[in-house]
Amino acid sequence: MYRDEIEKQLNERISSISLFRETSCSLLFRVRAGKEYVLKKAKRKNINHEFLNHKTIYHCWLDSKEKLDFKIPALFLQTADKKAYLMEYIDGVNLLDMLLKNNDKAAEVFKLVGKCLHQYHRLATRRLAEKKIDITEHPAVKKLLEGPKAEQLKNYLSLFKQDSYRILLKDFTPSNILVHKNNDIYLVDFQNIYYSAPLYYDLARFIDTTKVFTLVRRPLHFLLRHRRLTRILDGFLEGYGEKLDPAHLRAMQRFHRAEHILSKLDNEKLDAMILKLIYCLIR
Repeated sequence: MYRDEIEKQLNERISSISLFRETSCSLLFRVRAGKEYVLKKAKRKNINHEFLNHKTIYHCWLDSKEKLDFKIPALFLQTADKKAYLMEYIDGVNLLDMLLKNNDKAAEVFKLVGKCLHQYHRLATRRLAEKKIDITEHPAVKKLLEGPKAEQLKNYLSLFKQDSYRILLKDFTPSNILVHKNNDIYLVDFQNIYYSAPLYYDLARFIDTTKVFTLVRRPLHFLLRHRRLTRILDGFLEGYGEKLDPAHLRAMQRFHRAEHILSKLDNEKLDAMILKLIYCLIR
């Protein structure tokens, strides 16, 4: 669909384009030309906002890459209709697949990912401060804070002092972390890069989604290897490298879970009910 446009901009001949992943919002195609690329195409609206976010954080990373343990895929072009963009192809697996395959290096990599998140928080908080948006302005969070559990959720947020606030990755999940075959860590999916919240938000989302995705994808794996999963996630927290308050993490998990369920409720009530049940099971 974009073959001619890509070939013209890259000055390379495409040998193949194949779909390799689909998400709720986008389609990911593997493009083979002079190099290998990923074409990310939005299913409905244009993808310009995400492209600009990716471009912004890529240049922030580029300026400090020698000091960082993570990488950001390079960008090559955006299509004229702004519904797709082309980026570097990463030859590896996402962190969730690594975990589910019982990879011996999973514990080591999860700990490194914790360190990478800490580095990202410092980088983004320093470089994007002028454009930061308080987490209470996020549409789902704003809706929560106007709903029946508003007082409880406001109490959770009141626990955190301003010095604990960082600019978030926001959708920090194991599926959005790629592990290259040479063990380099890549962060992907930058739909939101300006929201400011307690650093515990990204920690809570990562832990919650790792447990949920594992239970949904491999229920027996979750049940039989629960202790291993707990150790690996504890290693992730250790890798973050700051003294963390377990009570603050639990409070932010309650906050995040309410938001996560609400986000599902807006699209599919059955999915929201299932997610609510899962959170009861992994409490």
